[in-house]
Amino acid sequence: MTIADFAIYPWARNVVRVPGWSEEYPNVIRYIATVRARPAVVGGCIAKEL
Repeated sequence: MTIADFAIYPWARNVVRVPGWSEEYPNVIRYIATVRARPAVVGGCIAKEL
């Protein structure tokens, strides 16, 4: 992970809400899934819900 990943992830995770977007850019969907699988991201999402 780089600082660019930390900067772009909040934007990228919201783009999946745009209809038809995932079919046009499957690598972005793969990137989001990869970042979401990281333990620190999982922990941060859980902490945000509290």
